Amino acid sequence: MNIIFFFCEYRLYAVGGRDGATGLRETESFDPHTNRWSSCAPMQKRRGGVAVAACNGFLFAIGGHESSATNKSTVRFDDGERYDPRCDQWTLITSLNRPKEALAIAAVYDKLYIVGGFDGKVLDEVEKYDPEKDKWSKVKPFACSCFSF
Repeated sequence: MNIIFFFCEYRLYAVGGRDGATGLRETESFDPHTNRWSSCAPMQKRRGGVAVAACNGFLFAIGGHESSATNKSTVRFDDGERYDPRCDQWTLITSLNRPKEALAIAAVYDKLYIVGGFDGKVLDEVEKYDPEKDKWSKVKPFACSCFSF
């Protein structure tokens, strides 16, 4: 099982990924004080190859793909979702420059940066997301093409 883990609001989150056959919508959180996992609201889309980061008290799941073992075509996503742990809800955010998966992501101050990725070829582009404005903007490309697993 491919699951992405992130720490936000004093909990560890497992978000999306793949179960070997298809992408997952599931979100779970782990409370280290009680030593228990609990289910959270699922994402609106199944997202394998998704990039996840915490920023400003929210989780963000960006890009990714939906495919299954029986369907050889891959649908890559050009959007993302924001999870609010206070109300246990995912909301779609504005679209990226293009659909992509397997991208690297980092939160720097109050912005998200995505680097590289894969859209059928390995990418060198960098985009910055401003959560306050719900807006992506291009940043100078990375020195080389890259993608993440």
